[in-house]
Amino acid sequence: MKRALLVFALLWSGCSQDMPAADDAKNAYIPPDVNILVPDDGAWLTSGTLTVEGDVVGLAQVTVNGVDASVNGDGYSAQLTLDGGIHQIEVRGIDGRGDARSETITVVAGDFEDPRDTMEDAVHLRVNQRGLSYASHQVDEMVDPNAIASNAVGLVVYDDSYGVFGWDAVEIAATITDLTLAPLETELEPRSGVMDLEVEIPGVTVSLQAVGEALGIDFDTEATAWAESVVVTGTLAVDAVGGDLRVELFDPTVDLQDFQYDTSLIPTGVEGYLFVDSISAFLEELAVEKIVDVVPGLLQESLSNLKLKVNDEFLGVPLAIGAQFAEATIDRDGVEMSLDVILDIGDEDQHFGMGYLAAPERLAELDRDADLTMAASDDLLNRVVYGLWRSGMFDMNLASEDESLSPLVLSMLQAETGTVTTSAPLPPVVVSRDGAFVVEIGGMVVDI
Repeated sequence: MKRALLVFALLWSGCSQDMPAADDAKNAYIPPDVNILVPDDGAWLTSGTLTVEGDVVGLAQVTVNGVDASVNGDGYSAQLTLDGGIHQIEVRGIDGRGDARSETITVVAGDFEDPRDTMEDAVHLRVNQRGLSYASHQVDEMVDPNAIASNAVGLVVYDDSYGVFGWDAVEIAATITDLTLAPLETELEPRSGVMDLEVEIPGVTVSLQAVGEALGIDFDTEATAWAESVVVTGTLAVDAVGGDLRVELFDPTVDLQDFQYDTSLIPTGVEGYLFVDSISAFLEELAVEKIVDVVPGLLQESLSNLKLKVNDEFLGVPLAIGAQFAEATIDRDGVEMSLDVILDIGDEDQHFGMGYLAAPERLAELDRDADLTMAASDDLLNRVVYGLWRSGMFDMNLASEDESLSPLVLSMLQAETGTVTTSAPLPPVVVSRDGAFVVEIGGMVVDI
């Protein structure tokens, strides 16, 4: 009887031990959790409506970036609207203890452009009235009046022979012995579509030596002519042709202001009006040669120097920027020019991306009061940053071994040696938020 009771007790004991184990398996605790399945962390997305999907366990009040999610069993979904830029997507829920559980990913949204393409109208320049005055001053300095005068000395401005009553009575040749010119004074006045040009050469004096025979009498004498100024006026047009600027002068006129002469020593047999007309014609031709034919080109050169060109390094990354003039327009405040840009940045093979972020607002307003003002499009800034990111500029490997890791950082990490590695899975982007430029940075991965 005792043995039977013992066996029964052991059997009962075994049964009593098995039953709770079965209950534990049935009621095992599953910790609350939430996961984002769509989109992937680091995804490149188009702007607009995005459906976020994932699974959730043991959580209530599930939200996606503050938007209530639709929960169906162990899954959830919610719709967000993404504009261009970097976005963090956070899914949150409350567990049975009232604690919040969450998961966060980072994505970039927008329209993306091929970095190999030319960036049209990426840079705009304005040269306003005071800037044009500076360009005019540059033109004045490029024209050397002493060189003009030196080249004119020795020129024969009048050489003729003619008869009187069928007799070869007069032979004369007049040669320039001295030419005095003051520096140029150039003025540009912009108006809609064109610029009015006025170039003044003040204080012009011409000295000549006249040699010849008049009515059988030889002569070798001096003559002088002068003008208060020689003034050239015309209309300038500025245009972009084949990537370069072209400045053209239309309808030029030359005016000798207060032109006078002294030919009193020339024999009376010489027809003075022909002599004087030749001198005035020389001065007009000189103005055409040295101003009409030269000044537009010098102004073109001065403005063309504004063309953006960079071939350098930025934080150790080779950076080459080439630009071509795309358009030039003139208004009453000055000249505005747009440039197409091509960039070449380092070895763009450290990261792969869909392209640089294209901005809907491509250009800032240009200042019409400053001498010279420039605005770069958001696209250009994003293209530069994208190229630097692809070249690995935001990836760093700092180590105590090569002393690139600061001892201060090591002390903060409570370590004597170590390495810190950073990488950027997404490129920084430049966007416009509430009328201001903002740089947005995706999550940096840091390994210590």
